[in-house]
Amino acid sequence: MDTCLAAIALADAGLPADHPQLVKAADWMLGEEIVRPGDWSVQRPGLPPGLGVRVPQRQLPRQSTTPPRWSSR
Repeated sequence: MDTCLAAIALADAGLPADHPQLVKAADWMLGEEIVRPGDWSVQRPGLPPGLGVRVPQRQLPRQSTTPPRWSSR
């Protein structure tokens, strides 16, 4: 989504459509296009594929649910 918003801002600011950075952004967005229905189509069967927001799964550090043990001297 950030790439799309940045490309819109650059185009609105007057950057020509054939500028290498806008072309690179457009190529990347086209590569991210969802071209087939996914699990979302169960809830929205009439919605065509397109650009969606796909957030990669990140490995978060494991959070302990137990309080820290304080060492006593």
